[in-house]
Amino acid sequence: MKRVNSLGSGLRGRREFEILDNSEVLEGFEFNSKVPLSTVFYPEYTAPTLDANRSIATWVVPDFNASNFLRPPEGATHFKLILVSTVLSNYTYSAGLKKYEPVAPTENKVNGITYSNAFPVVGELGAVTTLTVDLGFSSPLPNTVGVIMATGIIFYQQINTELYELSSTNAMRISAVG
Repeated sequence: MKRVNSLGSGLRGRREFEILDNSEVLEGFEFNSKVPLSTVFYPEYTAPTLDANRSIATWVVPDFNASNFLRPPEGATHFKLILVSTVLSNYTYSAGLKKYEPVAPTENKVNGITYSNAFPVVGELGAVTTLTVDLGFSSPLPNTVGVIMATGIIFYQQINTELYELSSTNAMRISAVG
């Protein structure tokens, strides 16, 4: 975010945070710097897309063979794909308050998350996986906000009939900002 701020208009120390205008700075950000998403999950897929209102994010992952396109951690038996979508407002500096304030406070930080079913870490998935997050807006979002879409993978170990999340090799990245 420091880099987004440094690219904003205005005086140093009071520059604006302009999310859509600087989306390329955010896209590709890895939440787990030790395990980038592309090192554990590498089938062919495209980034999530938004509907015309920028309210519904959709990520479509074609069918793939998990044996060939995953690098699960030791002990993993299953995985889930994850799509997170959040609205982030531009911010401007308020001299009177001596702090940054969101330009679109109503929309700012509205978010949603969805998970796929659990799949075994070996073999074909058997179908296209489609994940959708509906942020619930009925009219188009203003250009003063960006919708950040992050994609990721969570690995699990099945013991008896329960799935237990493994923490060391989970990965997520900002795949698109729209």
